[in-house]
Amino acid sequence: MKTDLKDPKKWIPKNVFEAYCGPNSEKLLSFYDKAVEKKNMNSMSLNWGAILLLPAWLGYRKQWVTLLTLTVIFAILPFVEGIFQFTIPSAGFTGGLIVIGLMCNSILLAGAHKDFLKLKQSGMDEGQIINELKDKVSPSVPYAIISLIAYVAIIFSSVYIAISLYN
Repeated sequence: MKTDLKDPKKWIPKNVFEAYCGPNSEKLLSFYDKAVEKKNMNSMSLNWGAILLLPAWLGYRKQWVTLLTLTVIFAILPFVEGIFQFTIPSAGFTGGLIVIGLMCNSILLAGAHKDFLKLKQSGMDEGQIINELKDKVSPSVPYAIISLIAYVAIIFSSVYIAISLYN
């Protein structure tokens, strides 16, 4: 089922998005309102947690696929640099991470919308969808801490092993 992403009337309803985000998600609901006003689900927004501590924020909001992708990319890079004997400028990564941080609320909204459409297509009514999506990305401080520790450990281990192999 495809929907027109420029027509907010066809987006995930706000009350379903609220259930999806869980408690203490007022900023995400405010982002939803701004996205509806702009008729653009992919709007940038300032989220300092995501910009400054992206791996922790991804864990905080249970964005496991994005966190895993980010971790794998940064874990592989030291080996790629070692094999091909070049250095990738860190400014490029910093800029990329800032952009991802600015887009994080859009990523959540797009994921919620995708999940909503999948459940709606399966024949569920709004009440069933809310029950299914409830607290899917609700805040979790323990997950944020674990994600950040795991991310840092993997990256530092990867750098250490690459330096040992290629220097």
